[in-house]
Amino acid sequence: AQNLSTLLGGMLRINPKPDPVTKLPYSIPIDNPFVNDKTAKPEIFAFGIRNPWRYSFSPDGKLLLADVGQDKYEEVNIIESGKNYGWSPMEGLHCFQSNCDPSKYESPIYEYGRTEGNSITGGYVYRGNEFPELKDHYVFGDFITGKIWAFALPKEKQKVDKIMALGKWNILISTFGQDESGEIFLSDYQTGKIFKIVKPKQ
Repeated sequence: AQNLSTLLGGMLRINPKPDPVTKLPYSIPIDNPFVNDKTAKPEIFAFGIRNPWRYSFSPDGKLLLADVGQDKYEEVNIIESGKNYGWSPMEGLHCFQSNCDPSKYESPIYEYGRTEGNSITGGYVYRGNEFPELKDHYVFGDFITGKIWAFALPKEKQKVDKIMALGKWNILISTFGQDESGEIFLSDYQTGKIFKIVKPKQ
């Protein structure tokens, strides 16, 4: 993921319009960060990512990505052009390799450890009407534990210091979805069922 000569470990950005010069079935946006770097793949938008599992855009255009950790930490990042998100020198906010320098890398806005979950599944910023208290909160879950959380999306890239636990269910959360009104759905890997997040009946 630290090697810009491979597409692995990166967030890629392409235009689906074919390129008549390279004969590729897509073209490269001219403002991609590494288009003029002969040692880098021009498709790369950001790098240093381990195992991104679901990304989405917030209503104000932030690119939010959940990255599954290796041993100890899961993380949520705001992805920006040309930035390095640390894998594999870093795992979350912590050195994964010895003698790493955290100041060289972009830090996640949120992380959680193995006492909370084992494999993050990224979600969406809530913009529905059923849960006014979740407005502008990023809703996400954990594949293994079935937990779902939310946090208020920071205005910039500040670290999240307050998390809202929404519950825990006996499901394997493989993905989230969002309808046109901003309500949130999720799928269970083990049954194939799709669920909508709703308020409990009184």
